[in-house]
Amino acid sequence: MKAGPLLSPKTYRQFIFPLRKKFGKQLRLWGGIDKRELTKDRRAIDDHLRSLAPLVEEGGFIPTVDHLVPPDVPLANFFILSGTQ
Repeated sequence: MKAGPLLSPKTYRQFIFPLRKKFGKQLRLWGGIDKRELTKDRRAIDDHLRSLAPLVEEGGFIPTVDHLVPPDVPLANFFILSGTQ
């Protein structure tokens, strides 16, 4: 169940990061993975995941793709996201 607005990845960063700085991990977050990045190479995926590292390290954040992973994302890239490759 969604309890907040659906945001594009760019808007997510512009909107959520400042709110997270203000409220800390009391503001629980879910999402933030740009599924378009998952169609790119490993370096692009790793760079994208590193951009979310501060929120992960702070806690109260679950990085995930909104809705479904699109069919044009190679399975190997999904494994990179899941940390199994």
